[in-house]
Amino acid sequence: SNLLSWNQVEFETCFDFIPKQKNSQFSVYPNPSFGSIRIDLKTLEKPVSLTIFNGSGQMVYQVDQSDLENQVELTLNTPGIFTVKVIDLHGVNTQKFVIQ
Repeated sequence: SNLLSWNQVEFETCFDFIPKQKNSQFSVYPNPSFGSIRIDLKTLEKPVSLTIFNGSGQMVYQVDQSDLENQVELTLNTPGIFTVKVIDLHGVNTQKFVIQ
């Protein structure tokens, strides 16, 4: 079936052409956070694209050639659930985190 829930439509349909990996291959910590997070991409192959979306699906952070370890400051964003999307040579991984 090609039926998608609202969240899948919001975050995934634009990227259907890129293979998706089932297991997250990166770490986001601390989770929950007060706005400062570290994203560890050491297990991924470069080049790596890193994008963060807020709960409304708006992009709040993006870098195309990401370092393998990133400190990201999101302290100006409203608390809520955020999604990190990482694309490397093998596909797409997503992971959620919370800003309190």
